[in-house]
Amino acid sequence: MTNDRTDILTALRAYETPYEDERADVRDTIAFITAHEDAFARSCVPGHVTGSAVLISRDGTKILLNRHKKLGRWMHFGGHADGSADILDVARRELAEESGIETAEPVSRAVFDVDVHTIPANATKGEPEHKHYDIRYLFRCSDNDSFVCSDESTELRWCTAKEALTLVDSKDLRRMIGKWKEIFLTTKATKS
Repeated sequence: MTNDRTDILTALRAYETPYEDERADVRDTIAFITAHEDAFARSCVPGHVTGSAVLISRDGTKILLNRHKKLGRWMHFGGHADGSADILDVARRELAEESGIETAEPVSRAVFDVDVHTIPANATKGEPEHKHYDIRYLFRCSDNDSFVCSDESTELRWCTAKEALTLVDSKDLRRMIGKWKEIFLTTKATKS
């Protein structure tokens, strides 16, 4: 487990996005990591860094979505860093835990998306309201497209971009689907 923030701060500073709301989230995430030595620990009270994976099929034409059991929403895969500043590795770990797919590889080591969102207080867990500074990476299946539904999900489904857009309800997920379409589906269509 590594807590050296240098690599993730370098990656965030190098990350460029055309979306103004996402640029604000990148700036906030850099400021948060810089200000909090424990930014990667769940115990960091104002919030903590999380890592996520957006998984596409081998041919780049489908995305795997997960219907989250607690939230009842279709989402990508992700979770807590648990003290590690290697967020790409966190995203890989969460993807494997939540989908059973261990052979997926990052499309790039560069950050794919950043989102800051508020998590409501949870009296049952004794958690106050806090923020998740979610750093996301794009992964591609390298071996097969079969998956296993973990106990954190009620269903997993491979979707086309059109299908995915009918299932997701958040602005940040729609933005990520748009990025994936632009990188893989638009490029593929122009090459044909």
